[in-house]
Amino acid sequence: VIWGWLITNGDDVVGRVNLIAAILPTLLVAFFYYRYRGLAETIRLIANYTRLLEHEFRLPKGIGWESHVFELRQSGKWPASLGRRAKLLWRFLILINVLIGVLYYLR
Repeated sequence: VIWGWLITNGDDVVGRVNLIAAILPTLLVAFFYYRYRGLAETIRLIANYTRLLEHEFRLPKGIGWESHVFELRQSGKWPASLGRRAKLLWRFLILINVLIGVLYYLR
């Protein structure tokens, strides 16, 4: 949205505001990436705690969800690679925003 506004109203943005306008979208994406990482870490901590509870309650092997998922990940049979794909997506978004910001600033 910010880039769309800047493209259509770029002639009205002058001076130091031009630099801020070029940096702002990248900073927003970087902030959202930081927030994503925080949420992912919180979910990982909750999953580890749930797995610990499953162990403490001595659930049979394969009954607890987090224990089941942990075993699949350890064996390499877990099909989900969302973490790697998400990191790649976020890095791509940041890179694209940096490139667009540089191009916008140098125009």
